[in-house]
Amino acid sequence: MRNLLVLAGAAALATVSVAASADTVAVSNPAPAVKAGALLISSDGKRLGRVDKVRKDAIGVIIDQRYVYVPLSTISAGENGRLVTSLTARDANR
Repeated sequence: MRNLLVLAGAAALATVSVAASADTVAVSNPAPAVKAGALLISSDGKRLGRVDKVRKDAIGVIIDQRYVYVPLSTISAGENGRLVTSLTARDANR
């Protein structure tokens, strides 16, 4: 009897967890797949560099011999696996 109650409780928790994940996926916007080595392009069409490091909220890129973090909130998927930032080349290098 005790095993049956444990199984029923585990099944109930699994159902709640699956329902919560489904809601999260439906609500959140899909982000582009950001990987080290991907090419980053500015909003004005200039090649900024390749992604060196991916953090929780930004990507690290070497731009004009400077290591710069570009916020992930400005990144979208481009063509051929490239990433595009909404920042201009000048703004990204600040």
